[in-house]
Amino acid sequence: MWDKQLTPYSKVDGYLRLGISVILFFWLWFVGLHIETPYPPELIEAYALPFTRILLLILVLLSAMWCPTVGILAAFSYVCLGADVLYFTHGKR
Repeated sequence: MWDKQLTPYSKVDGYLRLGISVILFFWLWFVGLHIETPYPPELIEAYALPFTRILLLILVLLSAMWCPTVGILAAFSYVCLGADVLYFTHGKR
C-alpha cells in the first residue's frame, strides 16, 4: 500500500524528497533545541494573516500527497512555527 507512495518516480524526485526532508529535519532540530527561536518580524506579521496560514496548510497537504515523509515533517514544521509565533506575539503566560 505505502510502497508506491514512498518510492520515488525518478532520480530527481528521490533527490528532491531527500533534500526537502533533510532541510525540514534540520530546521525542526534547530527549532526544537531553542525554546525561543527568533523569526524575522515580517514572517510574524505575515503569519498573523489568515490567508498566509491557509496557504501554509495547503502547502502541507500538497506535500503530504506528494510524499508522506515530507508531509509529516512539513506538518511538524507548521505546528512549530505556529507555536513559536503565538509565543512571540502573545508573550509568556
